[in-house]
Amino acid sequence: MQRPPALLACLALVLAALGSFLPAAPARAGQGLVLSSHTRYEVRPADRIIVVTVDIAATNVVADTAAGRTYFTGISVPIPASATNVSAVGGGVGLGVSLEPIDEFTKFADITFSTGVFHRQTYNTRLSFVISDGGGEPTRETWVRQSFVAFGAWPIGSDGDASIEVVLPSGYEATDHMDRLEVTDDGTATRLTANGIDPSTFFTYVIAEKESERTETTLEVPFANLSGEVIVSAWPDDPDWGTRVGGWLRDGLPLLEDAIGLDYPVTTRPLRVDEHAYNHLGDYAGYFISTLDTIAIRFDADAFVTLHEAAHIWFEGTLVDERWLLEGFASYYAEQVATQIGLEIDAYELTDEMRADAFPLTEWGEPGNEDLEREDYGYAASVEAAQAIAELAGTEGLQKVWVAVLDERRAYALENDELLEDGEQRVNDWKRLLDLFEIETGADFGPIWVEWVIDDRDAALLDDRAAARAEYAETVTALDGWRVPESTRMAMEWWRFDDATAEMASIHEVVADRAELEADAAALDLEPTDDLRRAFEDEGIAAAAAEADDQAEALAAIAEAGSIVAEARSALEEVGLLWEADPAIHVADARDAYEDGDDAGAVEAAAAAVTDREALEDRGRTRVILAGGGILGLDALAMAALFAARRRRRSTAVDPPAAAAPPPATA
Repeated sequence: MQRPPALLACLALVLAALGSFLPAAPARAGQGLVLSSHTRYEVRPADRIIVVTVDIAATNVVADTAAGRTYFTGISVPIPASATNVSAVGGGVGLGVSLEPIDEFTKFADITFSTGVFHRQTYNTRLSFVISDGGGEPTRETWVRQSFVAFGAWPIGSDGDASIEVVLPSGYEATDHMDRLEVTDDGTATRLTANGIDPSTFFTYVIAEKESERTETTLEVPFANLSGEVIVSAWPDDPDWGTRVGGWLRDGLPLLEDAIGLDYPVTTRPLRVDEHAYNHLGDYAGYFISTLDTIAIRFDADAFVTLHEAAHIWFEGTLVDERWLLEGFASYYAEQVATQIGLEIDAYELTDEMRADAFPLTEWGEPGNEDLEREDYGYAASVEAAQAIAELAGTEGLQKVWVAVLDERRAYALENDELLEDGEQRVNDWKRLLDLFEIETGADFGPIWVEWVIDDRDAALLDDRAAARAEYAETVTALDGWRVPESTRMAMEWWRFDDATAEMASIHEVVADRAELEADAAALDLEPTDDLRRAFEDEGIAAAAAEADDQAEALAAIAEAGSIVAEARSALEEVGLLWEADPAIHVADARDAYEDGDDAGAVEAAAAAVTDREALEDRGRTRVILAGGGILGLDALAMAALFAARRRRRSTAVDPPAAAAPPPATA
């Protein structure tokens, strides 16, 4: 999280008014008096002070003329407003110094020379003062501690003839925020230097940190399902930091858990919270190291920074990879919780100046790889996006999405609860997040993504997505309880909409096949098996199409066999039945095989029925031809009897017999 250091206002060298060109006229420093200087900042951490000495050589370059000579009587130089013990010496004597405030950061030191400085004369002056760390607000400019040093520094001089030197005891990791000083350490002192610089434009912020033993405070924080341990590690000479940050975490962490809707995730070891400086954090006020369960927070961080980094315990790389969402919702929940606690915070605000550097948030680079302007926009815009998403989703909707993300739930899941399998690659970018937000809440988040998150090329994908999702919804309805195949769902998951649309067209063909099979089976008074559904759901569209073809073939064979077997039989076919099984038995076998899911068996049995039915007449003829005379006679009689019986059956069906005569009376 970025929180640029509060720097002193850039200072220009301010000189006194021009001297008048009058005979031997006195003048204060201005044009015509060139200063070369060496400014030395000696940091004394044990005393919490910085002793500043400025060696100035002031040379008069105003030529004498017939009209007179110009000389200078003193100079005015800007020094920190907090400077004390201001003094100057020159010409072997102490000089008069008066102080004039400029603003809250700066004041003038007006130095009066012990003698006038004429043309080509140089006057050497040493200005001295002390900068102290008097404590106070953590956002103050000057810190001088054994553990940490920070202060603004600039040289005194003009015309590019100035140098600066900062001297600290050896062992400090030191730099300047503007990266304008060279750092060396000879074992006796750490030095930061620059030469040949223009003091009218040069300003920097010196930062030095020294590793030392920490003062650790252990907090027990009550969460919903456990008591969490938090170790706050502060510099020993900055106890207020531990008290301040520890209080914010003790109050804020349980509220973050409740607001986000996910259990506190640090369960195997204590959460560490360490105080650090710029050297450790760079341009950021803090960050969460998930692999160490450690939050590093800057010495001057406020409540917003602390709660923002605490929210990263939930919102970090294992939850989602999109930086804009991680940072945006860390800030969103930090603001929410700070309001609950009653804290006044300095949250991000998207200004018109920032909007001039706007870019799609998917293009926001990793920390340390962006310039400050893009970082400022990224942090501020991500909060705007998060707030818009939260307003549309609602508290419960947000929590459902975080659960789905944490559980690695597929966007197009079976019953909306299918999880990614072990080793399966996650779709963990803005596309999956958009799907999850819309599936879990039923709202349209596309406009928010277009406004803040994606570029025009990606926005064009949303039209293809909308068409595919509409087709997907129709397909789910058409399947009427059947599961969408894995391949189709994954094509939607990975936004391969052409593949998904092609598969859904094939799915509708299977649905049509299902309807046709159900109608054909019902016409034959048959009950279809669940084989088509199992093939569709378990093996895919191609397997279902093959299964539909097999069932259609079986039903067609059964229908044909039933029709052929049911045709009226000739006399010879009836004779054939006297010695052969009825082909209708095979039809029954075919029906049973179909309802048992044996389509091939059904086709085979139906074929056997047709074969036997077509063979009956030949078999009957063969029986007649092969029989002897006596046998033939008997067969003829049997046939006549058979025909007579058939005629009687037909007669009975048409004309009922006359009533029988009453029996004779008996005594």
